[in-house]
Amino acid sequence: MANEEYKLAKFQAAVFAEIDAKAAQLEREAEELKEQELEKTKDEQLTKSFYLIQQKTEEIKKEYKHEVAKYSLEQKHAVLMKRNELTNNIFANVKQQIVDYTNTSEYKEYLLSSISHFAKDASYENLDIMVTSKDLAFADEIKKAFGKDCNVKESKTIELGGFIACNTEQGIYFDETLEQKLAEQKKYFIEHSQLDI
Repeated sequence: MANEEYKLAKFQAAVFAEIDAKAAQLEREAEELKEQELEKTKDEQLTKSFYLIQQKTEEIKKEYKHEVAKYSLEQKHAVLMKRNELTNNIFANVKQQIVDYTNTSEYKEYLLSSISHFAKDASYENLDIMVTSKDLAFADEIKKAFGKDCNVKESKTIELGGFIACNTEQGIYFDETLEQKLAEQKKYFIEHSQLDI
């Protein structure tokens, strides 16, 4: 019987050894499978994270570009408003100086000289010479300076001074007003003042 027990114990030991070996092998295989699955999941998560980061980066770039463009536009608008304010202040001052000038004897000489120079260069007759109501007082001197047949009339559109020579029937219109000259100077100033946007 001892021999039988010995054989049984030996058989049991062999079976348990085989079970332990198979269990160890299954544990190793499970661990390997776990490692493979973890690696696969890790790769998938890294790929997802990469694409998510790329997407977020593009969104941030787009938002940044939008903010930069918006800021740039706001700054250009502010510069434009400041340039217009400066220009308007400068030309309001110039306009006042012109108004003051039109109340001097030098202005009367300027007006008559301008009309005389215009008449030398223009071969038109029967023109209406339009002036301010204040300058209408010089009508006889204006006719004399023009040196040809003309009609001196008041213009409601001329504020500062100067004259308009016209003949609507012949389609003739020359604007030699101080307003026109001031507008030309303002345009030139804006174009050449270095106050770029």
